[in-house]
Amino acid sequence: LSARCRTSTMAERAQEEEDAVQWEGVTLSWRRTADRLGVEVPTLLVDRERCVENIARMQKLAQSASALLRPHVKTHQNAAVGRWLRECGIHAITCSSVDMARRFAEHPLCRFDDIVVAVPLNVREIAAVHALAECRSEMKLAVIVDCVEQVEALVAYRDSAATKA
Repeated sequence: LSARCRTSTMAERAQEEEDAVQWEGVTLSWRRTADRLGVEVPTLLVDRERCVENIARMQKLAQSASALLRPHVKTHQNAAVGRWLRECGIHAITCSSVDMARRFAEHPLCRFDDIVVAVPLNVREIAAVHALAECRSEMKLAVIVDCVEQVEALVAYRDSAATKA
């Protein structure tokens, strides 16, 4: 996916902790890390070890509650983080657009096949929704509808596609 990603080494992490500042109880160490790495444009800086630890902890918590952890991938929009999610046993995600869902379904690093698009359906994207739902036999794709007309448009598209086939 398009976001740049840079993981930190243990030495960089130790330096970050020395450089950290507190903000509303949260430790922020990105400013000096960004300066040290020469980052001049908005760039996602990820501590892989911490991220994977957090994912694993949340997955364990969800499993202990017999719940499905379905993280929203809008913030990171990054295939490497998607791969870490898969490595921690997460197979279901939430996206904020049909295009984002398609990217996470097709990317070879993560290839999710259980996706919720968590914004109301744009009826102009029904062909893209249908194509994504049909891209693999194991694909589970859910879209949010908030009016009868969206459901009617989905049914009409499905019926017209079945007639053409």
